[in-house]
Amino acid sequence: MKRFVFFVVISSLLLAVKSSQGGPVAGQKPKEMELAGLRGYAVTSEFNGGEQASVIVKGTKGATNLGLYVYDTHGNCVAWDDEGNVETSMIAAVDWMPSNKGTYTIEVKNNGFRECKCVLIVR
Repeated sequence: MKRFVFFVVISSLLLAVKSSQGGPVAGQKPKEMELAGLRGYAVTSEFNGGEQASVIVKGTKGATNLGLYVYDTHGNCVAWDDEGNVETSMIAAVDWMPSNKGTYTIEVKNNGFRECKCVLIVR
């Protein structure tokens, strides 16, 4: 339940903030994707240093456990969310502050056996 409330609060804050404040250097539209069981999807995005960055993935169809990981330019995992229970397994969200401007890799993993449709939001 705490993760659901966290997701609602973060989503509300992201909608209230202009896209030019923090987050990725270039604006991004939400990315819809389908993930087969035990498969992943990775995308890179450039973020400004010293500005808050957020990534949310929300499953829209299928019952599985999603994992969300963010790696810096050196391959270090700087933010992750892969813990889930029955109520929150289809939602993952991370918030971090990049120390330097650079390219970060965002990876979404379907940790279950069923196919899943989901939406990736980068702010």
